Amino acid sequence: MDNGDKVAGGERRVQQRARRQGRIVTPTLTDVARMAGVSTATVSRVLNNTGQVREDLRRAVEEAIEALGYVPKSAARSLVSQRYNTIGAIANSLK
Repeated sequence: MDNGDKVAGGERRVQQRARRQGRIVTPTLTDVARMAGVSTATVSRVLNNTGQVREDLRRAVEEAIEALGYVPKSAARSLVSQRYNTIGAIANSLK
């Protein structure tokens, strides 16, 4: 079984889960890992470009990310990094 078969099978499982739950499901890091046939740690290393990941596994993860349309959640990233990238503004209106 090549990586293309793994990706197709993983994508079907994610779609089936969405249909069973009767809602639109945004793909998670776990979904990407299942589809690529790797651990969530490997997906994290690919996304953050840290650690060593074999080229074939990196390709499988990238294909799964593209096929599922995975986008990292900024709220989760903010919690981990403790950086919120927001600006607060206070304005006093004088009439």
